Amino acid sequence: YGNYVVQHLLEHATPQHRHSLSQLVERDMRGLAADTFGSTVVSGALNNAPQENQLSLARALLREDGLLVFIACTKHGHNAVIRTLQVLKGAEREE
Repeated sequence: YGNYVVQHLLEHATPQHRHSLSQLVERDMRGLAADTFGSTVVSGALNNAPQENQLSLARALLREDGLLVFIACTKHGHNAVIRTLQVLKGAEREE
């Protein structure tokens, strides 16, 4: 149930707390994105983190070789992929 707690915090916490949580998500991007429940946390961070953190999270997903394709095929990961594509602009999105 921890993923629900983190998602709730990402939605309702102060901007500073959302910033801190999104940094933690970014540090463990591969582990969270590859997990069924963790991918919902990644999606929550991509939706609710401050804008600069959303961009940083989206870039982190791209940095991990093959991760974006892997999570696109998981039960909840496709939401994170959609949000990643929405956050990225221009040349970054084309990569």
